[in-house]
Amino acid sequence: DAGPRTYADLERSVQSLMTKTSATLSETVREELALIFARGTAPLHAAELDEMLDMMTKMRYLDIASRRNSTLYSLVQDQWGPLSESLAALPDIESLLASHGDVDSLHRAALVLRDLDGVSRFMGTDAPRRPPAQGQGAAAQPPPSAAAVDRGALVEIVRPEWDRLVADLSTASAVGDILASERRAREVKSVVEISGRITKVVEIARANNAGADMVPGWEDLLGRVRAAGSVPDMLAIVSEFDASLAELRERRSPLAILQFDYESMLARAEMQADHDNIAKIRTALRILDSAIAAESGSPSASRIDRIEVLLAWASESAPTIRAELDAYSDDAHDLRAGDILRRAKSIENLLDLSMRGNRFAPGFADFAASIESRLEDARNMVVAGDLDGADAAVRSLFDEWQTVSGAYAEGQPAGADDGGGYSIEGLKRADIRKRIGALTAAAANFYSADFAPHAAEYERLRDEAYEAADYGNFAGAEEMIAELGAFLEARLAATDPRIIYEIDYDGGHDTWVLSGHLDKSSPLREKISVTVYRGDSSVHSGLRFTDTREGAFYTQWRAPAEPGLYVVMLEWSGSQASRLLYVADAPSFEYSQADADASDVARRFAGLEAFAERFGSAASMGRVDAILSEIRGSLAAGNSGHAAGNLDGLRAAIDRYLPERSREAVINAQYAGGQLVVSGAVLKTLSVSEDLFVDVYDESGARVHEIALHDSTSGHFSEAAAVALPPGIYVVELHYHDLSTTDFFIVGGR
Repeated sequence: DAGPRTYADLERSVQSLMTKTSATLSETVREELALIFARGTAPLHAAELDEMLDMMTKMRYLDIASRRNSTLYSLVQDQWGPLSESLAALPDIESLLASHGDVDSLHRAALVLRDLDGVSRFMGTDAPRRPPAQGQGAAAQPPPSAAAVDRGALVEIVRPEWDRLVADLSTASAVGDILASERRAREVKSVVEISGRITKVVEIARANNAGADMVPGWEDLLGRVRAAGSVPDMLAIVSEFDASLAELRERRSPLAILQFDYESMLARAEMQADHDNIAKIRTALRILDSAIAAESGSPSASRIDRIEVLLAWASESAPTIRAELDAYSDDAHDLRAGDILRRAKSIENLLDLSMRGNRFAPGFADFAASIESRLEDARNMVVAGDLDGADAAVRSLFDEWQTVSGAYAEGQPAGADDGGGYSIEGLKRADIRKRIGALTAAAANFYSADFAPHAAEYERLRDEAYEAADYGNFAGAEEMIAELGAFLEARLAATDPRIIYEIDYDGGHDTWVLSGHLDKSSPLREKISVTVYRGDSSVHSGLRFTDTREGAFYTQWRAPAEPGLYVVMLEWSGSQASRLLYVADAPSFEYSQADADASDVARRFAGLEAFAERFGSAASMGRVDAILSEIRGSLAAGNSGHAAGNLDGLRAAIDRYLPERSREAVINAQYAGGQLVVSGAVLKTLSVSEDLFVDVYDESGARVHEIALHDSTSGHFSEAAAVALPPGIYVVELHYHDLSTTDFFIVGGR
């Protein structure tokens, strides 16, 4: 194993090998090893144990090699027998380690012989077998297959060297004779492996028409291997083969990029119904999947070569397929554009039909006008050639039409959208408000003294969720609803010091699981009652059971639960304790990228609004109220684009109108090139230098930097600080005795 072994590694490995090589280790050696581990002193003998582990591993392999029925292994087997007996007679670890060199040499020789096993199969014959033991009949050997016998000129070239090598190894009289042939054995093995790889690569390349310009070079390379006069000459060709594969790797794109390109092309080919290219792309994707899987494993060299050839084909084919897809005919383009326009016209016809019955319904005319305006935008996208954008816009409008028209069909929108009609934004806002209201009602129904300290925090979270919905941040409001549920689940429960329990709900099996413990003095089993209430105080389910003599209990029951907040009340011997469980609800609406953009604008506006309220005065806020109201109206109407365009104007208004001015102190902030420069003056009655403190806040209200400085005896000050600030609006706040004054500055643009 690479790297130093830990104590656990040493103990586990050595003890495992002790059982497998017990015949080779004397009883006293095994006792000495056991004593070392029993006393915990193995770390003191780490070097000896590490060497012992290496030696025992090699002894284990030699035990396996001694059972091979091959004349090639006869010398190793003959020498391992006496050596094994002598090792088993050694009295201690020190004397055993002294024989490490003999074991190592014999192990190297066995590895050389092992490398030749694959060569013997390639040559079409197994290594010579040892004669059967006395009293045993010779096992019938199956005749070699035609493929094994007829290996062509390559086999004939290698066979003389192979025969000489086998003869030398079979008649070796010492381990050194085998080790002396190690280089020859490695050369023969390399030639066989490389030649087999070249043959397979050419076969795969020709079958898949892959790497067409490389295949002739490989065939010539294979011919040179077959025509080589000696094993060293064959090995000289390896560098050319590796260079050809390296060229393939350099010519293809990285796997991740190639896979992404083909997946993108597959989507286009399916949309265009280009079946020929669909088949090619799917073949390439299967090849890429195999290559990615091979990267995480340990593939053989032959498998790597095959994959590289196929990847070269995939890389070479990608530009051709892409060009064919880009040459999508004008007729097909017009066909898709016509389909988009027909669907847009269908929505327009549906609007016209609905106007007959809903013309006087509150807000329906405004809703229809909004849909028609956006249909016109989609038609303009078709004219501009943006078919993807137009298709997405028409699909979104159809979904919105179905949702809103369905709401009108269910009844008149009395009070919907603050007296207006239904809209997709209004429906989303109403759904979120309803779910927040259900949680708030549950909190009121099960309010307890334990929840009193957390009530203000809950109200703050609730108001933030309402505000997010009002500003069109529906995705953010969904997250806040989940946060509200988790908040109530953790804090609304009523506790009892004599009862400890937990409740869980397995939505996949509609199963409630209850477990806990009672603080009881009686050894008798007692009755327990548990009732599950919905958020509106109605009973959902209940159960009666008994605890154990020790006061422990565990039970489960099946009762499907709808999303919402549940209160689990456990009663025992006059005591009560509750736990809450919030079953999260999936969003009622699907949110698109446009919704995500609107949520981002709403979050940024909410941050700027809170920033202005924190650092502005009542008088100064009046000067930015107009732009705040305009942005609120845009967000409420779902016009996030208009709201986003006004955010920079809001920052400029904050920067202009909100700084706190004072006759006793003034501060000015400038930011450029990563340098923040603050300067100003304070009115002093004593000509003494004093400490001043300046805090820097970002538009979320978080303090991002602070500066401590000294003014001069006249009250002037200036300080530069290197600080990296992302785009946004910032405020510097100067603290001087009981006085504070501010200045705003804007970094970059957003």
